[in-house]
Amino acid sequence: MNDCATPGSRWIPGQRRSAAIAALFAFLALTFAAAQEVRADDDDEAPAAAANADPSGKPGTPRAPKAEAAPAAADPVLIGDDGTPADALATVQARHTLRVAVYRRFAPFHEDGQGGIDDDIAKELAHRLGVQVAVQSYMAADEMGDDFRNAIWKGHYMGMPVCDVMLHVPVDEALSKASPQVSIFGTYASEQTVVGYDGEQLSDWKGMESLGSLRAGVETESMPDLYMASLGGQYRSQVEHFPDLAEAVKAMKQGQLQVVIGSRTKLESALGGNSDGRYRTAHFNASVYGRALDLGMAVRKGEVRLQTALAEAVAAMRQDGSFQRIYAQHSASWVAPGQ
Repeated sequence: MNDCATPGSRWIPGQRRSAAIAALFAFLALTFAAAQEVRADDDDEAPAAAANADPSGKPGTPRAPKAEAAPAAADPVLIGDDGTPADALATVQARHTLRVAVYRRFAPFHEDGQGGIDDDIAKELAHRLGVQVAVQSYMAADEMGDDFRNAIWKGHYMGMPVCDVMLHVPVDEALSKASPQVSIFGTYASEQTVVGYDGEQLSDWKGMESLGSLRAGVETESMPDLYMASLGGQYRSQVEHFPDLAEAVKAMKQGQLQVVIGSRTKLESALGGNSDGRYRTAHFNASVYGRALDLGMAVRKGEVRLQTALAEAVAAMRQDGSFQRIYAQHSASWVAPGQ
């Protein structure tokens, strides 16, 4: 799962290829279920006439039609003074709920049923807007533009609701230009790639030469993984790949590894506070593969009032220490944007 990446590459969590395959199987499952339902309807045509007969036994007298279930309530359609539909902020206020899109299976930012950093940020944003919060998680798609489409401007083909705002969005000029349907803003944190190492096995980290004969762990398809691949297999025998960085940290704690390279937030959270100071961290200096990535949020293009309200909430949270508090609750350090 990726946290720091270059423009045009994978921006966010998730092995996107696996997500796409999972979505395909889900679609096929729904198609099969629909086909079975149609077949069942055909098979039931004969007994249907008898079933529809009046209970008194008089043939040809149909039952009274059953009342159909009422459709799910949709968002209120508000009309402004100029006769046009109201903007997103007015809809949020009328609904009394801010819908926030986050990435699924992305601990410590979000884990279904457990919450996470992004969930807590969403709650705080909603609180400052004076409404409730509804967090909707999405699997990462193949491209960031697909995520924007599914989450905030069109909707997912599986029927999940369109959200008002999406969190954990890379703040990058190239991504903004490639995404005309959304506005990216509200930078609230910086995500960095770091090296975590066992202080009892390694005194200091000065670069890849410090690895020596030790073993390292990286998350599959992350920037450190791509960096290792760029070295032409030089450390192939010493590097182990994991589906999630937390698994690599667990292996380091068990003595199977001495070094883990990946997201600062993920690594610190997986270490769980590191109260004895045994495990240390150092910056991962590897050119573009180790660059920091500022995180912000996105709303549909043109929703100026909602964007302004959220930007003001973010500024206040940065000022009063809310982000530090939220990250600390998950055993991680908040790093201000631009650092």
